[in-house]
Amino acid sequence: MTKPGVSTPIARLPQEQRFFTFLYEIARIIIHVPQTTSTDLRVTGVAPAAGPLNTVLIVSGQGMAPGATARLRHPAWQVALQQAQVSADGTALAGVVPAGGQAGTTADIEVTNPNGTTVVLRQAFTYQ
Repeated sequence: MTKPGVSTPIARLPQEQRFFTFLYEIARIIIHVPQTTSTDLRVTGVAPAAGPLNTVLIVSGQGMAPGATARLRHPAWQVALQQAQVSADGTALAGVVPAGGQAGTTADIEVTNPNGTTVVLRQAFTYQ
């Protein structure tokens, strides 16, 4: 058995180092640290920040799953982005701004994964 990243067999290590290597291996087996950084749904930005009907809107973030949807929400109206597609690594969603928004208003962008997880980026896009 070798310590991760070290090619020296454990039998050749000093006793104290073998003991700590053993403790490390036991702790690694017992302690489970959940990975949350890349799977949490998060929206960090939108480009462009404004545009008219048929603008291709790119939503950036992380944790977006295939089949995720995006919606522009305003108190007076809301529309779903058309033809929404998620990047292979889940860090971007692209969609087309449809008709239905009111020119001169700024909307939130809401992204929803197929599992129902939803995040909102406030005041993210101005419909022109």
